[in-house]
Amino acid sequence: PPARPSGPAPRVAVNRLFSASARRRHAIQLYATAELGTQLHDAIGMTNAISVGMRINNIFELGGGVRYLVTERAAGNDGFSHRATFFGYMGGNFTLDSGGWVSIPFGVDIGGGKDVKVFGRAKMGIRINPTNWLFVGVYPFNPTYSYIDSQATALSRRNEWTFPTTLEVGFRF
Repeated sequence: PPARPSGPAPRVAVNRLFSASARRRHAIQLYATAELGTQLHDAIGMTNAISVGMRINNIFELGGGVRYLVTERAAGNDGFSHRATFFGYMGGNFTLDSGGWVSIPFGVDIGGGKDVKVFGRAKMGIRINPTNWLFVGVYPFNPTYSYIDSQATALSRRNEWTFPTTLEVGFRF
């Protein structure tokens, strides 16, 4: 048998597998998104949004942004009414596979502003992550409610439910 060395085992200097900054980047990820959508049967309910947010532990999401809404005017007034509103977002991103390529985002947008007094949207869809920094989401028929102050312009409806389908493109930093 080979002879065993006596005394304590020698210490070897090694680098940590994950640095503290890498662990923080994994725990909190910042992202920015752009979103475009409309109801599939008409142009009422068209919506665009730009938002920023953070994903915590790759599950919980908090964010906010600006949403641009297109609503119908009253009979006799041509065209559509255009409104912008601020919103906050809270939700989750539930990964379906071990590689993190496919996930189901689920959450709620709540906001309001000068003309859009109340805005709410239940958001659920599917997200594809083709790279570490890019993601693309599709949100079909998500219920959206807006209560609009129609005194400034003649709108046909003050309370409006729409079900837009939206496409989202986002970038993680």
